[in-house]
Amino acid sequence: MVTWILRCGLALLSLGPDPLAAATTSDALPRIGQLLVRNGIRVMLLSVERLADQDRQTPHGPAAGGLRLVWLVENRPGVPLPPVLGDVRILIGSRLYNSVTNATSRSPFAPDVIIHDRGRFFTGSGKPLQHLAFAPRSGAVAGVFEVYVRGDVIPSNVRGTAEIELGDSAAATAGRPVQYDRFRFQLPPL
Repeated sequence: MVTWILRCGLALLSLGPDPLAAATTSDALPRIGQLLVRNGIRVMLLSVERLADQDRQTPHGPAAGGLRLVWLVENRPGVPLPPVLGDVRILIGSRLYNSVTNATSRSPFAPDVIIHDRGRFFTGSGKPLQHLAFAPRSGAVAGVFEVYVRGDVIPSNVRGTAEIELGDSAAATAGRPVQYDRFRFQLPPL
């Protein structure tokens, strides 16, 4: 399967409550390696790391900081595509870190998303993360979403959350409005 880089294409709609309205540093949130399931979609945050200097370069100039996040995402069994990607949000404390949250935005510092085939990722560059991955379900399509979020400097030893919105790919391909679910994870101290 081919690896895709999302920068434009789908017009995505973000629905639901404001992410800043809820507590953002709750210890009840799942952490790296813990599974979160909503509407049959399974998500696990596999890795979070600060971006190296060369990864902070963008067409708009270098970013002062940033994060690379890796999520394992699996759609409901029987759906032939991965879930539709909505917004990606990083909150440091209670402050939204990335003001541009949609990968299809043409604004500076929009998240870059690479969607990998699960098998290819875990036999290649993602092999060190394979031990965290949940077992696949029969008839379910899974992918690894590698997300680069660039922005301002991130202070040392801060806590935060990462959130990814995922929606029903069957609705999207049928031209129906997509309802998104938010999957929020506690970040380790950065």
